[in-house]
Amino acid sequence: MRNEFYGDRRDLWKWTVALREAGPGRKILHVAMLHSTPKRPRQMPRDIDERVWRFFTQEWECLDAESSRCSRIGQLSDGIRLISQPFDNKHRSEYFGCVVAALSSRSREERYVVLIDPDTGIAGSKPTSKHVCLRDLEMVWNAMLTDDVLLIYQHNAHVEKQRWIREKKKTLAELSGSLIKDYSHSDVCYFVLHK
Repeated sequence: MRNEFYGDRRDLWKWTVALREAGPGRKILHVAMLHSTPKRPRQMPRDIDERVWRFFTQEWECLDAESSRCSRIGQLSDGIRLISQPFDNKHRSEYFGCVVAALSSRSREERYVVLIDPDTGIAGSKPTSKHVCLRDLEMVWNAMLTDDVLLIYQHNAHVEKQRWIREKKKTLAELSGSLIKDYSHSDVCYFVLHK
């Protein structure tokens, strides 16, 4: 996630979905995949959680003074834990090793929504720093506990929307053996896998 995307309209939806999936019983592990002036809505879009809207409205006032905007997300909820190291495509195994370590270091009672937040989504044949790879997702999935949730951000592909959603869901189902829910909104989709 690049800093300039923090607080944009997709973030409003992403965090609304994440809070819904977390409910009262799960924390959120935000895997920001952070890269070293967003357009902001002037009115609260329909169906946005009011807590999310109030939080980001205040955040937008502070953004220009912050060097790492994404690190502020913990103020949305006490239940958010952030993986904020810079993401580098050449060192993705080490980066996702940190995610596995964070999942392994929690108490056995804690459950997480693991929010994977690349700029674009799941990689096809040539991953860049904008993508998460299937092997990255597999590392995370294998470290998750029963009742954890994996939430993956996916930007529109350059094909018909229902087709790419169906294809990504099939790929994720093969990886996890899990039923895949999707929340599609505008030009993005959020895939949800329950362990």
